[in-house]
Amino acid sequence: MPAGSTGTELPGLSSFHKDDAGEIFHAYSSYARGGEELIGTLMILDRAPKGRNEKSTMDFVRRHDEYEKRPKARDCCA
Repeated sequence: MPAGSTGTELPGLSSFHKDDAGEIFHAYSSYARGGEELIGTLMILDRAPKGRNEKSTMDFVRRHDEYEKRPKARDCCA
């Protein structure tokens, strides 16, 4: 990903209000890192000594198939 690029899968948060007449109003939107307060784990990481330990935005997030291959632990009692 080029420097300064934010990627294609950033979160967003929007709030809407429907009044008694049925009209819907867009009340609020936040994009990129604006909704992080709703993710409790991030708030804990932000208070840890190394924080999120990021090199770029959300680079610590991995899909289940994106983790490095690690050798299996040996049986300690074999």
